[in-house]
Amino acid sequence: IAFSKALEIDPANYVAMVGRGSAHSISGDIPSALDDFTSALEINSNHAEAWKRRGQTHAIGENFDNAIADLKQALTLAGADEDVSSQLGTIYHKRGDFIAALKYLKRSLREHRERGTPVDASLHNLIGHCYVSTGASKKAIMHYQRALHINPDFLEVWVNSAQASLQLADLNGT
Repeated sequence: IAFSKALEIDPANYVAMVGRGSAHSISGDIPSALDDFTSALEINSNHAEAWKRRGQTHAIGENFDNAIADLKQALTLAGADEDVSSQLGTIYHKRGDFIAALKYLKRSLREHRERGTPVDASLHNLIGHCYVSTGASKKAIMHYQRALHINPDFLEVWVNSAQASLQLADLNGT
């Protein structure tokens, strides 16, 4: 309601449009969210947050081509954003492009380190899965171990780590 009121007062308030679009996205109203983000970008095409939010919303709707394009534009404008990099990696992972996924997921790790922000265990788990999928079991196990160091109760990581260890044993002929 507050965003709509702000837009009544100033219809060109692209920040309020992004806020209202985010509220629409959270409530599941994807078409209204996309309309608001697109309107914000028509007013200010350099607003990285609008590109990011529209990309995220496209991803929710599994419109991955548009999501990738918007998230890449957000990265171009922002320079660095560990969440956008992670989201791009996740989308490429869902598409089965594990090399592209690794590029963005590793970038996200680097951006977390540079900003001093904590890394979630799920990021290491996803990196591990990409490595397993490309046959790099040793690197996968290393990331699974990092994930377990962050969250020792992450069941999926335990399973993934065991599977990577089996894959490594098969590769070594043991």
